[in-house]
Amino acid sequence: MEKNRPLVGYLSEEESLDVAYASDLLTALMSVAASSQRAEVRAALRLGGLSDEPARLRIALLFLRREGCISNLEPLSDGGLVVTVTSGLTQVQ
Repeated sequence: MEKNRPLVGYLSEEESLDVAYASDLLTALMSVAASSQRAEVRAALRLGGLSDEPARLRIALLFLRREGCISNLEPLSDGGLVVTVTSGLTQVQ
């Protein structure tokens, strides 16, 4: 995530969702959050070997939030982001 730039907004019709990326991100977030339900996004990206391309990550996080998989997106002072993992993807494949 870009430093000091909160994740706000909604997905627009023009934004293309990479469902496989979003699913892989959620899997990594769930691994990081195994003991506390909280996950730092950059740690999950490293763990999953995922790209941190800002637009792609934003779209995936907005999608996961909309689907109820994550909540409580809290920006960190260093530009990172912590999320609460609430569930896995069930409806979207």
